[in-house]
Amino acid sequence: ELIINSVATDKKASWLIEPELSDEGREPITRDKSFAADILEVPWTILPIEGNHVFEGEESGDLRREAEQFIEERNYGKYKDFVAYKYLLDALAMKLESMSGYMVADDYNFLTGLYNELVVAEGIIDEKSGLSPAEKEKLKEDYAHAALIKGNKIDLEKIKN
Repeated sequence: ELIINSVATDKKASWLIEPELSDEGREPITRDKSFAADILEVPWTILPIEGNHVFEGEESGDLRREAEQFIEERNYGKYKDFVAYKYLLDALAMKLESMSGYMVADDYNFLTGLYNELVVAEGIIDEKSGLSPAEKEKLKEDYAHAALIKGNKIDLEKIKN
């Protein structure tokens, strides 16, 4: 058994100066009640997971198929209908390959979180009337590749405007 006791020093450290905090001369922080952030809600198209998971495959194609099955077993709905889905599977396969088949829940949730944001982005892109169907598809592909493969941040406000 190891016991560690702390003991106060005999003298005060002269090199350590901590001035006493005071509210004197400070103004209370006020909130501008007229400000309201326009935050886009990102629904869970693919649900997060809680625990880590081990995949059996060793090659990218096998890991991609296992990742797809993993998603299918835990989700329902039209999550496969979005352009970003194939990029999500590619990103998961790359992550699994780099981790020898071990999927950390935080990594999975991060990637599926990006995917869920891309689903919202795809809806915004579809609503843009000035783009042709081919331009919309290309834009969706570009955003999905940039976010899920290259790791770039998604700015939904920028896409919206």
